[in-house]
Amino acid sequence: MATAAYVYRDFVTDGVPSSGAHKPQKSDIRRLLTGYEDIVTAFTSTGGLIYSSKAALDADLAHDTNSMAWVIGDPVAANNGVYGKVGASGTGSWTRRADLPFSFIIASDVGDGTPNAIRATTSIPVSNSALVWMNIADTNTGSPVTVSFNGGAALTIKTNSGNDVSSGGLITGMIVLGIVSGPTFRLVSDQASAAIVAAAEAAADRAEEAAASISIRNVSSRTMLKALDTTVTTLAFLREDGREGLFKWTPGDFSTLVAADLMEGLYLKADDISASAGAWVRHHDGEIDVKWFGAAGDGVTDDTAAINEALQGGNKRVYFPSGEYKVAGPLRVHHNTMVDMHPAAHITLTGTSLFVNGDIGNATYADGYNGDGNITIRGGHLDCTTDRASGSGQAAFVQFAHAENIFIENVVCSSLWRGHYIELNSIRHGQVRGCVFSGQVLDVGDNDRDAINIDFAYATGFPLFGSYDNTPCDDILVEGCLFDGVQSGASTHGATEPPIYPTNIRIIGNVFKNMTQYGTRGRYWKDAIVRGNTYFGTGSQAILLQTCINAKVSENTVRKAAQAVSTHGIQLQACTDSEATRNTVSNDGEATNYVSALRAFSGTRNRFSTDGCVAGSDASFPIANITEDDALIDGTFFKTLADDAAWAIVPPHGKSQGTVIVSVESAIVQGLRGIFWYRVLTTATLDLIAQAAGSTAARTTGALTGTTGTDGLMTISAALDGRIYIENRRGAAINVVVQFVG
Repeated sequence: MATAAYVYRDFVTDGVPSSGAHKPQKSDIRRLLTGYEDIVTAFTSTGGLIYSSKAALDADLAHDTNSMAWVIGDPVAANNGVYGKVGASGTGSWTRRADLPFSFIIASDVGDGTPNAIRATTSIPVSNSALVWMNIADTNTGSPVTVSFNGGAALTIKTNSGNDVSSGGLITGMIVLGIVSGPTFRLVSDQASAAIVAAAEAAADRAEEAAASISIRNVSSRTMLKALDTTVTTLAFLREDGREGLFKWTPGDFSTLVAADLMEGLYLKADDISASAGAWVRHHDGEIDVKWFGAAGDGVTDDTAAINEALQGGNKRVYFPSGEYKVAGPLRVHHNTMVDMHPAAHITLTGTSLFVNGDIGNATYADGYNGDGNITIRGGHLDCTTDRASGSGQAAFVQFAHAENIFIENVVCSSLWRGHYIELNSIRHGQVRGCVFSGQVLDVGDNDRDAINIDFAYATGFPLFGSYDNTPCDDILVEGCLFDGVQSGASTHGATEPPIYPTNIRIIGNVFKNMTQYGTRGRYWKDAIVRGNTYFGTGSQAILLQTCINAKVSENTVRKAAQAVSTHGIQLQACTDSEATRNTVSNDGEATNYVSALRAFSGTRNRFSTDGCVAGSDASFPIANITEDDALIDGTFFKTLADDAAWAIVPPHGKSQGTVIVSVESAIVQGLRGIFWYRVLTTATLDLIAQAAGSTAARTTGALTGTTGTDGLMTISAALDGRIYIENRRGAAINVVVQFVG
């Protein structure tokens, strides 16, 4: 059972303010209070000491100090209550500590008083915390009316609204419900009605049932529970270590449920009664505790079978209390399951797969997103044994495929052997938030061991279970996580190009430290966002995107990239319509350095900004080494244009007409320097607005090939194919800068 300290803890991770303020969940509160109610109701702490009189209690002193007992049925009502033992066994006395914990008290008006001054008796003392049920012996003839319980002070009977009862308002045979409130006895309602009478009669029945339920048994084992005589005892509190809880004998056909519950966590068959006639059923609020099914949590016992029994069937919330759980795995998680782990629940994986949502080895388990989904894994600490032989299989903590709505939150992951901490394969609507990944242990030659691997359904990439129908991931968010000392962070590394690209991959607000390869590596991503992350120390590129479409890399802070490999800070390779803007890239002043802050090649229509980027070690391109003809850098296009070569530029944002500024950077030739008005729609037009003194260039319309214009000159042209062409025939390579305005 969860503790109050855990349910009402200050922070998400107890004792860690940086994890954020904790908001208690209603289900946690219900579970806590239900546990308290069960314990009070079952009266477990002393084995169920119940006496019919205070005299009988006082005669029995053979109990340790602070033992508890109930007195029920003493003719003197004030003697009934909860008592505590004072003094050692055999000596001392009993002291009354509290009223009996009943919600209903039955009072009897036998007519000893008068119609306007009722005298009623109860078997237990009346308190202001209980609802009192009382019959009316005689119709009142005046107002106000009083009632005294067990010879106590007279209490004025008030209606619910606080008025005196009118003459004739209390009728012979009527049942009233009320509570003691100071010097008054206040009724539940203002007037009698058939509905009130019926409700009172039902409450009386419940009160009588509650009184009868004192025959709860306190048993120390399932063996004792199954041996109980169900004709005498129908409620029992099980005290078996880890399996504690209240069980109720419930008639009915439970044969299927009993047969399925191999670990006897929820349903137990009585020894001498068929499960088709009834079973002992655990009373709980819906959350399933893995220890109910025999999970030891002692760090020695393999708890795989017990935990799988708790997870069986799905449609449940499964709770791991604090403990050391040794698990060979795999743990099969079914649809509509929340796995909720106490922050001090520590699972050590001794095998290769921990949580999976499919049947390992089943190549036709599911297709599309039709597998077991709507799964949340939250809290806890996962690690695995790492003293394994070189070459032994990779381990993984979460391996989910073919599913929707996968959420992994606030999980600490450490000491993983060789593999991916989390594999999201063919997942739609997945989130990994607030998790920690550290301590990855690699074998010789291991590469591309992403902490979070995002991939599509093909056999080479995810061999555990299929189908291998190329279903991609869609709408994946990795946010607020810490990656420290792992090979790569949240990435896709597979070289196989999927028929449909993974879409809406978002890597936002994470911290990547001491990475031996990449911080983030995206491959074949579409509409991806890498934003607001901090990268501090990566062996290779901090951010590497390969063959991505419409990816946005922005507002990231990169420090000390390329510590192990001579490469770049942020790199876009063969990307289309993507951007790397408003990023900060620096080396913290250290000699070990990236080559260029920004690098891009083999792509098209990409955009870059260099503000905030510190120069790298490349003498020619220390900040931005962008070798793409139509790359837009700080609002301009740049290209080193070889002799007898032409450059075709598509104006940004689909501009079919406007102003273009062209200049060359060359100490050898004056070349082309001017401002032009262009039109590349319906009619091709190129007019000179202004030109630098000494500029030598020709203007024309139509496409240029590199040898179209006059030898010895540069030529600029507007063409109906939507492009501006620049041709170099000056006899040497020239750096050309182009900027579109308006």
